[in-house]
Amino acid sequence: MLKPGGQLGILEFSEPGGLLGKLYTLYFRRILPAVGRIVVGADGPYQYLPASVERFPAPDELLSLMSSTHYTNCAWQPYTFASRGCTPPTRGELA
Repeated sequence: MLKPGGQLGILEFSEPGGLLGKLYTLYFRRILPAVGRIVVGADGPYQYLPASVERFPAPDELLSLMSSTHYTNCAWQPYTFASRGCTPPTRGELA
């Protein structure tokens, strides 16, 4: 819970679009878990992150949700070819 005027920071992973997105998806869902399984010897840790990212709302959905719940200055700043992003909204006054 944030007091009015407080800032929330969300650093999230997302899946970029276009050709780069297709390559990233191949890497993120197939190659990374396979390498993780070889290095760590277990499936779970490297399958959890792609599954978690898939369930997390897309940036536009997240911004819409935050705007509808009294957050202001909602924006998504993409990093690393839009595979990561930061959402720093401010908690607005409650009606």
